[in-house]
Amino acid sequence: MSATCHDSSGLSYANRQTAIGIVHLLWDAERQPWLGALRDALPAAGEGTLRHRLAGVRIHAKTGTLDHVSALSGWVWNKPTDGWTTFSMLTSGMEEYPAKDLEDRITRVLANRAKPRP
Repeated sequence: MSATCHDSSGLSYANRQTAIGIVHLLWDAERQPWLGALRDALPAAGEGTLRHRLAGVRIHAKTGTLDHVSALSGWVWNKPTDGWTTFSMLTSGMEEYPAKDLEDRITRVLANRAKPRP
């Protein structure tokens, strides 16, 4: 897996990364002793860039927003499995608030209903 990053914001028009690439990066972090510190450093619902988003959802995630581009990646607590679910959503071609609304709806599904395949 390779990634191209052009600035320290995490989201740039010149960056090239896929959602599954970000999930693989987060999965790699899950095997590291500093995972707890990383997860705790990311905003939870009601904090930072998630200040007005995902109330009542146990989440630690990074957001990113550019014109017609939105991202939400991290971990959400999945109630049916009683464990963290790793996720990444990258949206392109949508206005900011409809994209964030869609991300939040999907995140709530991941938190409350999603179950692994048997």
